[in-house]
Amino acid sequence: MKRSPSGREQGPSSPRARDKVFAVATDRFYREGIRSVGVESIVKDAGVTKISLYRNFPSKDDLVLAYLQDLPIYKSGVGVSSSTGMRRSTSMTIRIRNCGPS
Repeated sequence: MKRSPSGREQGPSSPRARDKVFAVATDRFYREGIRSVGVESIVKDAGVTKISLYRNFPSKDDLVLAYLQDLPIYKSGVGVSSSTGMRRSTSMTIRIRNCGPS
């Protein structure tokens, strides 16, 4: 494994870093809302670097998508629209991806 000039190991982010980021993001998104939570606060609270976050989730949208897909309603299949066959949470994901900055 390569080492950075500071002596830290470089390479793929550990599963532990991904779990920390995801746990903090899940909590913050639930409590504060997706749009009000920035990646800076997530990495600070998770105790990881931005590089660790972006190695696991290439963008905040990818982190939000992982969060939405982890919701119980998405996992259970409850909320499937009979007219489109699309899960409501999937529809919500599409709408979020199409939202620009406020």
